Amino acid sequence: MQKGALAWRNGDIDEFGRLCFESGKSSIYNWETGSPELKKLYEIMTETDGVYGGRFSGAGFKGCCMAFIDPSFEEKIKEKVEREYLNEFPELKGKYSFCICESADGVGK
Repeated sequence: MQKGALAWRNGDIDEFGRLCFESGKSSIYNWETGSPELKKLYEIMTETDGVYGGRFSGAGFKGCCMAFIDPSFEEKIKEKVEREYLNEFPELKGKYSFCICESADGVGK
């Protein structure tokens, strides 16, 4: 966690992303967490250009995956993730969603 905070403070998005992917991998292999759906999303993210890093969160109730991306790849990422994910889980068509959020500067006064 300290390495990730340091990378974030230093603006090293590549290192921060790498650490996010490592954390996701640890959750899957060391702690045996994640549903098949979340594991597949994680796998797709690790193989997608423009994704710096990511992991899943909130595995109860199927959870979600979050990723830090290069905004210039947004449409390509969305297309690839949806295509590959729904190819693997076609029964989730209409239930799956892809959202883009922007980070904030934290709590202000």
